[in-house]
Formats: sequence, C-alpha cells, structure tokens
Amino acid sequence: MLRAATLALAFAGTLLAENTPQVQIDQEVASFAVSDLDGNAVELSDLYQEGDKALVVVFWSTTCPICTAQLGRLKATAEAYAEKEVRFVLVNPNPSESADDLSTYLDEKKLEIGFFRDEKKKAMKQFVAQVTPAYYVLDEERVLRYMGMLEQGKQGKKGFAPFLANALDAVLDGREVEQKSTQSSG
Repeated sequence: MLRAATLALAFAGTLLAENTPQVQIDQEVASFAVSDLDGNAVELSDLYQEGDKALVVVFWSTTCPICTAQLGRLKATAEAYAEKEVRFVLVNPNPSESADDLSTYLDEKKLEIGFFRDEKKKAMKQFVAQVTPAYYVLDEERVLRYMGMLEQGKQGKKGFAPFLANALDAVLDGREVEQKSTQSSG
C-alpha cells in the first residue's frame, strides 16, 4: 500500500514537472520548446533576437482555409512591424504537415517569417490555442499582452477592427492594451 502511494506521488510529480502553466494576459509566459524545420529544439528565448520589442506567436496551419485567407494580411502586418523591431513566428501544431511541406510553403508564399513545429501540441496547450490561426503578442519582457484574432472585417470598410495592430501599437508605445483578448477566428 505504501509502495503504491509512493509510486502515485512520484508519477504525479513527473506530470506536474511536465505541465507548464497556461499563459495568462499580463503574466510572463513560461518558456516552451518548439522545433525548427531541421528538428532542433528552440526555446522561447531563442525566438527573440537582440533589440526585439515584441514577439508575435501565431499558431498556423498551411492547410487551414482561414490561415490561407489571412496570409496576405499577416504578411503585410509582419512587414509593417519589422522595422519597429517586432518579430513574427509561425508555430505549426499539425503533425501531418512535414518539415518539407512547411519549407516549401515558406518558399512558395515568399514568407520571411520563422516557421516552427509543435508536433506534440505542448506549446499550443500552453497558449490555450484551440484553432489556427491564433495570434499572441508578447512584449520584450515576455509578458503576454494580447491573444486572439488578427483583425475583424475588411480593411478600409466600416467596422474594421485591427486588433493585432492596435495591441502592437500599445505595446510599442508603452501603453496598456485596451482589448487584451478576442476570440480567434479559426
């Protein structure tokens, strides 16, 4: 009986050690690991480069129709903020999309954004992402400031809401993000 209880406690301790806390708005994001397209482990700190003022983590699938529909706006937003020292990274949680598939996608779409794999969906679970695409803004201190969708509506039309751009502008200006979360569009 005592041996069974000891084994149960040891097993529970192992599970707790593996479980990274889920992200929360205005909290520092615990480190997580994804892999690059060569299969090398990449930690959260590796995704930042010197001088980055924000990091946008986007859970993305090359086979998702909503991702496909947002590709042009994602590229435009990433390009607009690159000069403002904001880094964008795509994280693919779909094990059926191979590293070769993702590399080909980057080349075909002419994306200058890092693409990483999350085959066991650990990062996706940590970020509480349930669909693709899902956007997350971390400031330079790795504090989560926004989570949700890229934007709502059509640019230039009444009712257009550029949620991600608004969050990035606030982070870059040192202001509080007004709308900290939205429902992901996927």
